[in-house]
Amino acid sequence: LLLALSVAGLVLVLGLELADRVLVRDELEVARALQRALLPEAPPPVPGWDFAFSSRTANTIGGDFYDLIPLPDGRLALVVGDASGHGIAAGLVMAIAGSALKLALDLDPSPRSVLAVVNRALLRTGDRHAFMTLCYGLLDPGTGDLDLALAGHPFPLLRRRSGEVVEIGRGSLPL
Repeated sequence: LLLALSVAGLVLVLGLELADRVLVRDELEVARALQRALLPEAPPPVPGWDFAFSSRTANTIGGDFYDLIPLPDGRLALVVGDASGHGIAAGLVMAIAGSALKLALDLDPSPRSVLAVVNRALLRTGDRHAFMTLCYGLLDPGTGDLDLALAGHPFPLLRRRSGEVVEIGRGSLPL
């Protein structure tokens, strides 16, 4: 009888653990779908320009962020970022930064202003271990002028018409 009760108790505990894991898995899938919705599916059409991007998370949710955002004046905001860590925490930092970035674009799309707004948002909502690298550029498709700012992110590469590839930008600390 004692053996049967022990086995029944073990089966009950395993059943509860399995139910909890299924619930967590379902919540992670919802979070993953929401995160995918924050990233563009396709680049906006810009005459004379081609853009491509791809991302694959290490976990169900990640901290990678990218976007190409057309502005009312015809310029294009180019953004690539990476929140610290992996998983839900990195995804939350990415979501906060993405929201702050879109608000910053409405206020003043200059690189210095955008990075300052995103930095303030992360300082107010994250802990001291949450940080993000960011590459933000403001492209004028008509002239090809690119105003670029980096916050701890690797330098972007520019491929010139001659085929020469050069690193561009100057670095600084992450946000």
